[in-house]
Amino acid sequence: MSRPRVRGLLAGGGLAAALGLMLLLVPVAAWAAAGWSPQVATPAVTADLAAVDFSDSSDGWAVGAAGTILHTTDGGATWTAQAATPATTQSLAGVAFADSSDAWAVGAAGTILHTTDGGATWTAPTATPVTTSDLAGVAFANANDGWAVGAAGTILHTTNAGGLWSAQSSGTGADLKGVAFPAAKRGWVVGASGTVLATLSAGIPDVTAPVTTATGLQANGHAGWRNRSQTVALAGSDAGSGVAVTYYAVDGGVRQTYAAPFVLAAPGSH
Repeated sequence: MSRPRVRGLLAGGGLAAALGLMLLLVPVAAWAAAGWSPQVATPAVTADLAAVDFSDSSDGWAVGAAGTILHTTDGGATWTAQAATPATTQSLAGVAFADSSDAWAVGAAGTILHTTDGGATWTAPTATPVTTSDLAGVAFANANDGWAVGAAGTILHTTNAGGLWSAQSSGTGADLKGVAFPAAKRGWVVGASGTVLATLSAGIPDVTAPVTTATGLQANGHAGWRNRSQTVALAGSDAGSGVAVTYYAVDGGVRQTYAAPFVLAAPGSH
């Protein structure tokens, strides 16, 4: 006896029932889209993967054990395998793309791979590797300036798109795991035991002292005694790592941190 009543309710309130069903289903779909869903490579890959980078919302690469390189052109919906030429079985631990064509991957035993065609071909430098240490991370500030980091404080640097890599001193023996360079001179490296390194000079030692110029002092251009107040402004410049802070002292007095122009009111020669 209950069936006719249920059918009549559905038949009479079909629109309301449909709207109610939609209201129930839409949030469920939204929750599913906001979560994480598995993606697979074709053919399937079971190797451990260690790093991933995307040049845009569609093109991405993942690297891992035994020279594994995977590529997607549809935002990860499908992944296909790529390989280095000659092939490598060294595990890859880091990958970085400057754009959709140029990229670098690094890994065990100083392995460095480079592609200029979006990963269609990957090649290793023909010269003797600058290191045999395991490399764990790589980053490029632009198409030319890049860094790779790895075991025992290893930091490598290139200024010609990976054509030549040179070692930099990190000042640590800790294993370095990751590197980031948002600008050509400003970068960070992280590693074992809480290691965090930073540079303002692209990792290159800055041996040139900054230059500070003063304006307003002896404004009339003549040296000697002054009985009028002078407003002094200081400007520091350094083509290397830049100027972090400027200090000054007046007439051999206490060192002070310069923040803004200051006034010398006392008469005399300063």
